[in-house]
Amino acid sequence: RRGAYGAGVSSSTITICRRCGPWAPISRVCSMSAVRDGPVITCAGALSALDVVLDLEQAIGEHNFAIVGRNEIGEAVRRRGHADFGDAAIVHFCNLQYARRAMTIDPSLILYMPCRIAVFEDDNGRIHAGSLLLPEQTSHEAFNSMALDVNRQIREIIDYAVAPVIEPESP
Repeated sequence: RRGAYGAGVSSSTITICRRCGPWAPISRVCSMSAVRDGPVITCAGALSALDVVLDLEQAIGEHNFAIVGRNEIGEAVRRRGHADFGDAAIVHFCNLQYARRAMTIDPSLILYMPCRIAVFEDDNGRIHAGSLLLPEQTSHEAFNSMALDVNRQIREIIDYAVAPVIEPESP
C-alpha cells in the first residue's frame, strides 16, 4: 500500500495512482481517488464496505486510538424496509491522551471528540471513506498543533483503508 497523502501536499484535490509509482498523477485507469475539501476528506476505493471498515479498525488501533463505537446506518435503513439502500457506517474512535489535552486547553473542545470516519456507498456502488477534520486555526495554539497531528493520522487511517493491495509482479 502507498499513501495518497504525501508530505507537503497542499492542493485541494489530490488524485494519485497506485500503480504508476509514488505520488504519480493518475494517467489512465485507476481504482482510487482522494479529494480534500476544506475540513472534509473523502477517498473512494475498489474494496467492499466491510473490507474498508475492517481496515479502518485495524489502522485506528495501529495509530493508538481506541474504537468507541460503530453505527451501521445502511443496515438500519435496510431493516426499515429500504432493501436497496447502500452500505453506510460510521466508526467512532478516540485517543484519551488527545482528549485529555484538548479538554485541558478548553473543556468545550470535547465537541470535536470522538473522531469519526464514515464509510458509504455511492449511487454507482463505489465505497467511500471520509471524515470531518479537526479545525487547525482556532484561538488555542496548543489545540491547533494537536489538530495538525490528529488530522495527519486520520488521513493515514483513511488512506490505509481504501488503498488497494498491490500484488508483487511475478518474475
